[in-house]
Amino acid sequence: MAAFLAALSSLGQGFANLSWQSLIMIILGCVLLYLGAGRKIEPLLLIPIGFGVVLGNLPLAGLSAHDKGGVINLLYIGGI
Repeated sequence: MAAFLAALSSLGQGFANLSWQSLIMIILGCVLLYLGAGRKIEPLLLIPIGFGVVLGNLPLAGLSAHDKGGVINLLYIGGI
């Protein structure tokens, strides 16, 4: 029972940290998944893109919690 309450508490924290921008991107990812899987429109392209969009915008997933100084940041600072 304690594990269930802990999981429920962490689920509540995730919804509390959900911004409207992330919600729009999650909806867009779900639309891409629907088009790829449900309507069979370019499924090999739309399913991975939609899945990545949904996973990348989940609150508190830790996918965007990285230190500055990565390769993309260095390219951005360098003006490339």
